[in-house]
Amino acid sequence: FTATVASGIAVSYGGSSRDNMQLINNRVVDIADGVGIRFEPGEGTPATGLLISGNLFSNINGIAPSGAAIELYKGTRDAVVSNNHIDSVKAYAIQVNGGNGSVLNTTISDNVISDSLALGTPTAFVLTNVSGMQVRDNTISGVSTGVYFSDKVSNFDLTCNSINALN
Repeated sequence: FTATVASGIAVSYGGSSRDNMQLINNRVVDIADGVGIRFEPGEGTPATGLLISGNLFSNINGIAPSGAAIELYKGTRDAVVSNNHIDSVKAYAIQVNGGNGSVLNTTISDNVISDSLALGTPTAFVLTNVSGMQVRDNTISGVSTGVYFSDKVSNFDLTCNSINALN
């Protein structure tokens, strides 16, 4: 599938029974002011087993909180984000933010993140209130910052990434 919206969120998971969801081999492109995927099950109703793999995210514009390819928020458990190509997002490629809850045991691996359209991608990964996270074997180029750590990051493993950031 190809998903695109002029503004807003192209793919948003809500409601109950969100375990073991998969978004595989899709295109999320040409969003003028919005977000590619937002997953926020909530701390009171956590969801496990989200898989986002083999997708293209490209030309996603906006000013934060818009302009992101993938957002994983509180209540996300055991998610895997792998083998995606993220090209030219205005705010950040992947944000993992537990907010006033937490995100647990997430793996982000084998993704390619770049800014070939020169949108000015400031950050590849923004991580806040996460535990048990692995970020490995990703290739990052043409962004301002490779990895930005905010509050409450613990049990974190950053291994074998290629980061060519401007700052």
